[in-house]
Amino acid sequence: MKKFEWHPQSTSAVSTNFLADFESFEQFLGGGGAGIQLRDGSFVLPVQALKSDGEKVSLVILAESTSYGWKFSEEVSDAGCLQPAVLEWEENELLMMTSCADGSRRVYRSAAEGKSWREAVGTLSRVWGNSPDRAKGGVQGGFISATIGGTNVILFSQPVHSAGANDEEKGQLHLWLTDMKRIYDVGPISTQEENAAASTLLHTAPEEEEEVDGEGGKLYCAYEVTAEDKRSIVFVELKAELENIKKVLDAWEEKDRHVVESYNCTGGTCLQPQDAGVGAGALTEGLAGFLSSTSTENLWKDGYLCVDATVHGGAEGALGGLRFKGAGAGAEWPVGKQGQVQRYHFANYAFTLVAKVTINAVPGDGSSGSIPLMGAKMNDEDNSVLIGLSYTRDNKWEVTFNGRRRTLSTDDDVKWEEGKTYRVALAMGQHGGGLAAYVGGASISDSEEKEAGSTVSAEVNNLLKSRSISHFYFGGGSGGAGDAGGGIDVTVADVLLYSRLLSGAELAALTNDPPPLLLGRDAGNGSIRPERCAAQRGWWRA
Repeated sequence: MKKFEWHPQSTSAVSTNFLADFESFEQFLGGGGAGIQLRDGSFVLPVQALKSDGEKVSLVILAESTSYGWKFSEEVSDAGCLQPAVLEWEENELLMMTSCADGSRRVYRSAAEGKSWREAVGTLSRVWGNSPDRAKGGVQGGFISATIGGTNVILFSQPVHSAGANDEEKGQLHLWLTDMKRIYDVGPISTQEENAAASTLLHTAPEEEEEVDGEGGKLYCAYEVTAEDKRSIVFVELKAELENIKKVLDAWEEKDRHVVESYNCTGGTCLQPQDAGVGAGALTEGLAGFLSSTSTENLWKDGYLCVDATVHGGAEGALGGLRFKGAGAGAEWPVGKQGQVQRYHFANYAFTLVAKVTINAVPGDGSSGSIPLMGAKMNDEDNSVLIGLSYTRDNKWEVTFNGRRRTLSTDDDVKWEEGKTYRVALAMGQHGGGLAAYVGGASISDSEEKEAGSTVSAEVNNLLKSRSISHFYFGGGSGGAGDAGGGIDVTVADVLLYSRLLSGAELAALTNDPPPLLLGRDAGNGSIRPERCAAQRGWWRA
């Protein structure tokens, strides 16, 4: 353990930039997380400070040693963001987790050894709330980086609150795992009765013989118990949780490999990614969720084991997905609807949603004019569509941007055909810009085209400052157009959710029409499975 000393000799090395701004700070406060030693041997200490205007902020001290060479970060967190914890993610790149007065936990990222910070809105920031209503401050949580099974990961511990006896809100400490692409709930560490509060984590590096055996070190947690007004500290080894983490990381690696093989047809020419400028790595960069062939009666399971979609109405299994048939049939993939912990919060800043869709039957006479396929809905009173793709009885595609419908022509390149499978995508860039819809490898509409002086992007940007995305939807069953009339009959399969706006080349490659498949039946269980498509020299596996 390192002991840091503050004495007159150490202040001589305080950066001049900090001294020039010294008057903006009244005092430094206790309560920050543990300090860390970087790979280059220097140290980083998270601290809290009271500014002269009365606002409290978080920042870090950079130290060459325990007693000299001190520097302070030139930038600080947003006001009201306290309880800082810091870790080194990549070399010279820091992440700082804070608990904010607005009810969220904001994560800041620095590529300059903590000298400047930017909020990591596309990954971890604001995923976790301090309470179910995300409306108040929170406690210190464990926040560490570790290498487990050869994979660099981040582990985080925080109470998840729910109503206990007499409707009293209590916190049950959960452990979370992330690789900065997806976030997995490892599960509870404490019991609900313990009403856990602050916590810290420790991961020890494995011994050489453990590395050979794949043990991966040990994981510990210390947490505060506040049950019945009696405070105590519990220290536990998380052996089962560490084993679970290893299994999840293996599953993520396997699912990444499956996605690359399915969409890229490794060794074949299904998407011709080299010609499109899209490599295998791009297919999984920012890939947060995958809905495919695994489902139950009420849930469409995420292949990355993170966030499942809820199924409504009539749905039956299909190759790589689900077939929605009848009034109200569809599924919802929650964003804001997740509650205290919103693992897809990134969607409020940028996302790309890719899927295979098949319109199995022309809508009947009793169907409404527009039948929904997929999209994103807001958490406003009207549950309005931020971006959506629909189809009509007269073979037209229809795109919705910020509640405004755009019916497209029936030109050969944009009309839909009954029974044909299309790869489609909906995308949104930073600050609501770049809303776009792709079908069959080409853009069929974007938020700015053909409208001189269009203000859609600006409107969406303003909307997302006060509102957020509630959920992604597939088919009907989400209160949108097309729910009535019983005319829906669509299959949605192999859904990919990215935490970034894919490039035009990536979107074109991912939405090229899929090759024909030779289908057979698995003699073991009778389920339909794809066989090798010799012409494409690859596999499409559900």
